[in-house]
Amino acid sequence: MRIYLDNAATSWPKPDCVVKAVSNCMSVYCGNPGRGGHVLSVLSMKTVLECRRLVSELFRIRDPLRVVFTKNATEALNLALICLEIPNRVILSTGMEHNSVARPLHRLTGRDSGDAKVCFTRPGPFGYPVLGELKQQIEAVKPGLVVTLLSSNVNGIVFPVSEIGAMVRE
Repeated sequence: MRIYLDNAATSWPKPDCVVKAVSNCMSVYCGNPGRGGHVLSVLSMKTVLECRRLVSELFRIRDPLRVVFTKNATEALNLALICLEIPNRVILSTGMEHNSVARPLHRLTGRDSGDAKVCFTRPGPFGYPVLGELKQQIEAVKPGLVVTLLSSNVNGIVFPVSEIGAMVRE
């Protein structure tokens, strides 16, 4: 029996429905969506649009064209953080973020990125955020954006995002 422990980056084995869908695409209609008027391109674009529609339904996004596909979560996080218009250019984040978040946050502090101010909270024991200190920092720096992870791929802790969200909304 094989045990696969890299599910944070990939999944294995792929579910049969995924294998079938990818195989169908590769053997029936794999064209460049939106890059031509030929049958393969049109079929590929219809598939992309249907996928956007389904994702927008799942996440209650009004306009399916606002669904963007990226090659992985790191690219998606980088794109989101770099492209956001952040009120007052102040960002508060935990000290436990994955590199896919920490690197673009550090990049935002540079001159070329509009000199955002990024503040990091100190993690408490075992990496958990200290909610009292976090609340004090939110009140002190009045961030336009608070960034936190849900669960750590390093130590497995689950962050109290509901409580953090409530503090931010206050």
